[in-house]
Amino acid sequence: MKKISYALSFLILYFVSNNVLGQTDYQGQFLIGKNFLKEGKYQQAMDVFLPLTKESEENKFEAYSAYYYSLAALKVGKLNEGKAMVMQIKQRYPDWDKIEDVNYLYANLYFEQQRYFQAVKLLSTLNSKDLKQDADKQKNFYLQKAPIDTLKNLQKLFPNDEVIAKNLVNRLSYAQLNEKDKMLLEYLRQEFKLEKETVEATRASVKKPEYHVAVLFPFMEKQLSPETWGKSYQYVFELYEGMKIAIDSLKKDGVSVVLHPYDTEKDDSKVSQILKSPELVNMDLIIGPIFPANYPLVAEFALKNKISGINPLSNNIKLVEGNPYVFLFQPSLEAQAGRAAEMAAAKFPVEPMAVGTGKKAHTAPERKNVYIFFGQENRDSLLATRYKDSIILKGFAVTQFEKVAKDKLKNMQKLLSDSAKLLGVNHIFIAANDQVIAANFISQMEISKFSTPVITRQEWLQFPLLTFEQFERRNVHFINPDYIDYDSYAVQSFRNTFLKKAYIIPEIYAYQGYDMMRFFGNALKNFGNVFGPGLSAQGFTKGYTLYGFNFTNSNSNLFVPIVKFEGNKMVVANSVDQIK
Repeated sequence: MKKISYALSFLILYFVSNNVLGQTDYQGQFLIGKNFLKEGKYQQAMDVFLPLTKESEENKFEAYSAYYYSLAALKVGKLNEGKAMVMQIKQRYPDWDKIEDVNYLYANLYFEQQRYFQAVKLLSTLNSKDLKQDADKQKNFYLQKAPIDTLKNLQKLFPNDEVIAKNLVNRLSYAQLNEKDKMLLEYLRQEFKLEKETVEATRASVKKPEYHVAVLFPFMEKQLSPETWGKSYQYVFELYEGMKIAIDSLKKDGVSVVLHPYDTEKDDSKVSQILKSPELVNMDLIIGPIFPANYPLVAEFALKNKISGINPLSNNIKLVEGNPYVFLFQPSLEAQAGRAAEMAAAKFPVEPMAVGTGKKAHTAPERKNVYIFFGQENRDSLLATRYKDSIILKGFAVTQFEKVAKDKLKNMQKLLSDSAKLLGVNHIFIAANDQVIAANFISQMEISKFSTPVITRQEWLQFPLLTFEQFERRNVHFINPDYIDYDSYAVQSFRNTFLKKAYIIPEIYAYQGYDMMRFFGNALKNFGNVFGPGLSAQGFTKGYTLYGFNFTNSNSNLFVPIVKFEGNKMVVANSVDQIK
């Protein structure tokens, strides 16, 4: 019976797609689509509704079919297809009596893409009482997952929105706060008449003569031979060796730290087994695990036992959001985009340019437009989306937001060759970890001879097809959390020490391990074993081999070096006081 059902469904789809059912049987096709939607067969529903969205005098189901197509696309996770169809509905049927339902669905699609500003803005236009109630539930569901910085920005833009205020109050109640955010928390409680919850954000911090640090890394001692381990897991070795060298430096700073290594074997069950060890609850700090999939177990353990924890390599803020005990050593993607946007707003001029000479002289438009391109990787699109939201909040207009692939570069090249439009472009943001895309982009900018500022990922610095001279000519800036001044005495000293101890030249992981252990070791010395509130009030702190750190009201490092070339030398373009 099941086989007959599948065969029948296939035949129906075949006839629908080939229009065999006839020009006048729109209602029958529409009902088939609705039935698929009701049964949770969302892709089949999309296939049936799509041909019904085409305009025809006989077709009375165009608008509804487009709406249900978008709803099915949301359910199956095809968000871009859903949004494209919603935009078509809004253009074709702006006066449709269901347009508010369309906007509600549109907001849902934006929320799923974590485009919080656009979603809330759409929901704020609703007039229907019932839809407003549903909208509040929808907002509350998604905003519980939003980063705290996003909630703070939304609260500024929508100061009368109670749902945003409640979510921000809840998040602030469990975070380490500076004086400014304490005032914001109290203001929101009074303004929206929210009862003060009794929240013990952190336990009392204790300063000790000696601190014990558990290191949960995939040392893989049992599984790998020395040869294989060296090739696949050298970064783990370098990270840990850097930490061990930091222990010696901490002794000179008057801090005694003992490391306790545990092999996670890159396995959840092994991590669970380690967390059951009686000595773990007496640790002052837990560093690791490295892999994001293993980290939630440790984050939960840290919260339950009120022990500080560090994730050394991830930039996913969701791993630590809402947990006052755990931190990302790396800056999150939100922080990277935010710092880049702050630098752009502060450094890139927006005044109109004078063009031509003599009688042909004229003034170009004010440069407030931004082009954003991004590559195929998930990280590319996430960083580009975060940047788009951040730069819009700075008062700029994103006039181009486009995905590019190395085999489809014509449209990007066409845009970059349009001199008239480039005159109004303030800067270009391109997140693409692909040498072909990077080389084509720089080549086109060289041809146009424009020095429109460019912001991109640090990986471009490793591409052999591109030169530092080209980057300087084209005014390219790099989001570079791993920036190191290799000419500095501190870096050269560490390099020599590492070489003597490990017999290899250190890569970036060795420097990260050293700075991470030394930074948090001094946090233990200055603030005790619950150091979050102390770090929150400390502000920017200069690094040792890396550039620096800032954990002001944040569970991740907020300072991100944005670098460029001047005189063929790499320099930091953004200042430490640009964090808002």
